[in-house]
Amino acid sequence: SDSPLDEPAAGDLLGQRLSHGLVACPFVLALDLPCSVSGQCRLHSKTSSRHRTMLIQVLKSKIHRVTVTGADIDYIGSITIDEDLMDAANLIENEQVHVLNQRNGARIVTYVIRGERGSGVICMNGPAALLFSVGDIVLVLSYAGMDFSAAKAFRPSIIFPDTASNRLIAS
Repeated sequence: SDSPLDEPAAGDLLGQRLSHGLVACPFVLALDLPCSVSGQCRLHSKTSSRHRTMLIQVLKSKIHRVTVTGADIDYIGSITIDEDLMDAANLIENEQVHVLNQRNGARIVTYVIRGERGSGVICMNGPAALLFSVGDIVLVLSYAGMDFSAAKAFRPSIIFPDTASNRLIAS
């Protein structure tokens, strides 16, 4: 029949090598994109030229080694980052980020709040303030999902600010 239910369920494909060399994996994201596979593709129905394309998560942005300047437990959550650092690292407000604490190994997932430009602010807000202290050195990372081919050519935005001041170093 022409029903999309005729397509193999994701669980049926796990670990199998597909006709175009990809191995289905439970840890990938999928988008409904045009199929570029000629001939039989196990991922799209007989009447459709579309199938799910696997996306992988790759590093998009990194602020390497900045110093926490504030920790506000009474705030609702997030990390406040100097807008100069956000721009240089290609981060936007409300973007999901991972914050890694070099002192104690803590790693949290939160979102970015724009801080005052040129202030050097790196403030851990809400519950994160229990895992990060003023003076801790942190790394801020964000990831993006993209197809494998695009990921091979992609280059992340990585910045190395002055750790003492959290300001960009002129290159």
